[in-house]
Formats: sequence, structure tokens, C-alpha cells
Amino acid sequence: MYLGYVVGVLIAFNVKNIVKFFKNPFLAVLVGIVIFILSIFMFWYDSYIVLFTAMVVVCIGNFIAHSVTSSTINARAKQYKAMTNGFYVSFYYTGGALGSFAPSFIYQNGGWSAFLLLLTFMLLVAIIFMAILYFNDIKKEKIA
Repeated sequence: MYLGYVVGVLIAFNVKNIVKFFKNPFLAVLVGIVIFILSIFMFWYDSYIVLFTAMVVVCIGNFIAHSVTSSTINARAKQYKAMTNGFYVSFYYTGGALGSFAPSFIYQNGGWSAFLLLLTFMLLVAIIFMAILYFNDIKKEKIA
């Protein structure tokens, strides 16, 4: 049952290698989000093995995005590192709490497919935000 967390620990310990492989933290996060989205498609299959595998793939995508984002924010904070990390953790857990509760209304009214579509939509919005951050970062590098 804890296989996903074991995967997460391995990812967290290798976050520098993951960023190095993708040559940019934003691209690594984008890949993590895409992996997460791909796992959602697996949740439409009616098989315990596929669902179990999907949960592991969710953990892979989520831990890549979370570990890279967390380490990147901490590395880029020039001042107020503790406050920056505190904000990140606060938003992370607030989102987790809301994300555990609010989608239940979608599930109750629309079912499993509506929930999966909502999750996909939210991840697509995350991709848009990451793309904006990525292209703003490229602009800064060209100016500097």
C-alpha cells in the first residue's frame, strides 16, 4: 500500500538528477503534471491492477512536481527563505485540504467521470501556469 510513498522518497532524493535530466525545473514539473494527467486516464479502467498501477503513476507525477517545485522555490528565494517556504507549505496543505473536500460535491452530483474530468481540468490549468512561469524565466535569462 505504501509503494507510492516509496516512489516519492526515491524521487525526492533524486530531485537534482531529475532537474538535471530535464535541464530546467519548470520542464521537470511540466513532465510530472503530464504523468499525473496520463494516470487519470487509467482510472477509467475497471481493473484492480490497473487502478493500483494508476495510483503509483499518480504518485510519480505528483512527487516529481512537488519535489521539484519545493526545491526550486527554496533555491530561488534570495531573501525571506523561511517565509517563502512557509507560504509554499501553507498553500500546499491548504490545497490538499480543499482538494480532499471540495471535489466530493462534484463526485456526489456528477460521479466518477465528472471527478476525473475536474482533476484533469485542474492539472491543465497547472500546466498553463507552469508554461507561463517557464516562458517568463526564459525572458529573464535573455535579458540578464
